[in-house]
Amino acid sequence: MLFLVLCTFSEDEQVWIEQLFNENHTLLYKVSYQLLQSETDAEDAVAQAFLNIMEHFEKIGQLLLQRMHPMIFFVRRKR
Repeated sequence: MLFLVLCTFSEDEQVWIEQLFNENHTLLYKVSYQLLQSETDAEDAVAQAFLNIMEHFEKIGQLLLQRMHPMIFFVRRKR
């Protein structure tokens, strides 16, 4: 799924998204796991966070591409 979504972005945008993921996924996973107490749910939460970023890339992309240091936090309630 992520591969198909990434194909809709330019090469520069793909590089930026990959860099953002590489710089933040470990911290996001750790925080998610502490909140959710489930490896599967934590992995899903991280994936969903990045899908949301890609979905709204045009809205936030320009701000983040200007080298602002993004802080990505999310809260997901257990169902």
